[in-house]
Amino acid sequence: MSAQHPTRRLLLAVAGAALALPAAADDLTHAQGHFALWLPPAWPPKLDGARLTAENPQGNVDVLAGPLDDPDADLTDEDVLDFIDDELDTMKVETDTPLKHRGLNARRIAGTGTDEGDVVRFHALAVDPGGKAAIIMVLVYGAPGAFEKGRASELTEHILNSFHPV
Repeated sequence: MSAQHPTRRLLLAVAGAALALPAAADDLTHAQGHFALWLPPAWPPKLDGARLTAENPQGNVDVLAGPLDDPDADLTDEDVLDFIDDELDTMKVETDTPLKHRGLNARRIAGTGTDEGDVVRFHALAVDPGGKAAIIMVLVYGAPGAFEKGRASELTEHILNSFHPV
């Protein structure tokens, strides 16, 4: 957190959903979506119901986060892949790995696809919060070259690793 603004918070209300925006690079909490994640300060989030989207300043990397549409889906259901497929025009999964994320059952998926005719690379994380809560997901995708540059790859990992239920 910045030394200038250690406790300052900005609260953004959009369509009845609250998103706490820290002054520095801390986790953003989207109460309606039941998740929190970190985004770089220059990637302003936009809310649409329980979903959050963001884009880097260059416009070549996008983030989508939110719960699955089917609250009864589990990590092995097609609904997890549908979250990605609904955002991209086409997709090809290259890796699909079950894992523990912050002590919770999760699934990490990566691959390639197209979005509006452009080739993209994607990285996704699906997390089962447990109980009756819906699976939450975060998808980071963009131009393959953007991920080859070290900084975008680091930021993607930071976003995915920060993602958790609230």
